[in-house]
Amino acid sequence: MRFEVHGLPQTKGSTRALARGVVVSDNVRLKQWEQAVGWSARAAGASLNDGAVAVDVIFYLPRPQRIRGDDALPITRPDLDKLVRAVLDALTGICYGDDGQVVHLTARKCYALGTPCAAITVTG
Repeated sequence: MRFEVHGLPQTKGSTRALARGVVVSDNVRLKQWEQAVGWSARAAGASLNDGAVAVDVIFYLPRPQRIRGDDALPITRPDLDKLVRAVLDALTGICYGDDGQVVHLTARKCYALGTPCAAITVTG
């Protein structure tokens, strides 16, 4: 299954405890991004898989005006691993029961030619 999530990809960064048992993310846009990932997966026909899963993600990020050339790559923040964590957690309970089922993962980030988005493929 392949689908796209339009919007600026968000990171699953650090968390902090507010009170006993209450933990919040330091990224205020994360919840909205995770919901968009889930809705897009469901719209593409996602079903819960109980076996091994492979995930491929391409993050298309906004190109800064100072960056020229089609071969330029985003070598600054956001960190690729934190972008991936947000997507894997968002797909939990939709494409698989636990992100521990992901046995193969490929991810990359590049500059978008248009609107920022994430192209996600889940197989298994």
